[in-house]
Amino acid sequence: MRDGLLDLDQEDTSSWSNARRLEHLRGLEELVRRAQSAGHAIINQMDEQGVCAGFGGVKLRDLLADRLSISLSDAAERIRAAKDLGATTLITGEVLPPRLREAAQAQSEGLIGVEHVRVLREFDNHVPARVDPEVKEQANRELAGFATRLRPDQFRPLSIRLLSCVDPDGSLEDERDRRRKSYIQLGIQGADKMSVLKGRIDPEARAYLEVVFAKLAAPGVLNPDQQEQTSTTEDENISFAEAEARDGRSLGQRQHDALKFLARRFTDGKTSVEEVQEALQKGVPMVVNATVTLQELHEAAGLAYTAGQTALPVRDLIRMAAKTIPYLTIFDQHREVPLYLGRSKRTASIGQRIALAAAEGGCSFPGCTAPPNYCEVHHVDQWATGGNTDIDKLTLACSAHHRLAGPGPRHWHTAKHRGATHWKPPAFAQYLRRTLHQTDNA
Repeated sequence: MRDGLLDLDQEDTSSWSNARRLEHLRGLEELVRRAQSAGHAIINQMDEQGVCAGFGGVKLRDLLADRLSISLSDAAERIRAAKDLGATTLITGEVLPPRLREAAQAQSEGLIGVEHVRVLREFDNHVPARVDPEVKEQANRELAGFATRLRPDQFRPLSIRLLSCVDPDGSLEDERDRRRKSYIQLGIQGADKMSVLKGRIDPEARAYLEVVFAKLAAPGVLNPDQQEQTSTTEDENISFAEAEARDGRSLGQRQHDALKFLARRFTDGKTSVEEVQEALQKGVPMVVNATVTLQELHEAAGLAYTAGQTALPVRDLIRMAAKTIPYLTIFDQHREVPLYLGRSKRTASIGQRIALAAAEGGCSFPGCTAPPNYCEVHHVDQWATGGNTDIDKLTLACSAHHRLAGPGPRHWHTAKHRGATHWKPPAFAQYLRRTLHQTDNA
């Protein structure tokens, strides 16, 4: 094979027509694809026969990377591809065909390349485990047939459409599929000393991160450009409003600083887990707040939705709730949660915040889509003028719209009517009455 490729490399193509050159390139591409296919079985054989013992304990991935002069990630990807596209041998000596038989056959004939194979393997990996094996095999077979006739960029959208046909409503996907797909990968440092962090996280992990980011990645919190760090989002907090106004970071930068803060506090050797938890609990409570129907809860099926609008399988919610005993009464015996505090306390309780999140779904200002995690609790009747901290006198407002409310002539005024919050614009902006209306966020 090597001699044949050398002969092709030395062939004079200067006098050829472009049509002949194009066919020659097509032939070279076919040879490359066939060679890649032949490597799958060889890699599997090396793995099955214990390559570590014969090379001083070196892992197969490291051995391939060094000998073939490829990256460790490329070597690992080739090993994974070999598992799907190469023949394997059992300890009894029986040879099993490739798992993705049609794709392996097409590559061995030079009909599809590495990009085609990547799409085919991604499709197979995304098919839910609960799909009937015969349906999955037929889908893989049909998709491999399309791959031989289409470019990878034309072929990928087709694979996505076929996946939606196999599981149209996503109901077949379960915890096994999410566990298989979840990962976090820290990339190598670049020339600028920065690293790429990428991954796929399951709904439960997203729900936890959502709460952390709502607390620590809010504007004005943990801003490295400000010496006095603000770690509370209590309503009517002037220092926080000033810190937020001076914060020029993007959302991505704020989330980066939040994760760095957590990592630093957990690894500084001085701070205990309990101290970190105590610091995080100041102000808005750090708790996953989810809404679910009673029927879904009883059946342990369906989806719950968190305050940040993350879709969370009810089974995951039940498992998470079992670990947060102090908050179970809020969902199971809501009458034990004091929702009417009168003048005894200015700030809203945990129970009131959770009740508002479930009832309003986010900022009550007309047209605002900010979720509860990014909202503060506002007294519809101003606390300073005698308003009570009662559930029917409170509403959610994002920080931007919360600052608009007040008792003055240039402020917006709020009122409750049939459970809905109405925002009345100041006198100089009465024209807004014609363009803004209260929306039902529940």
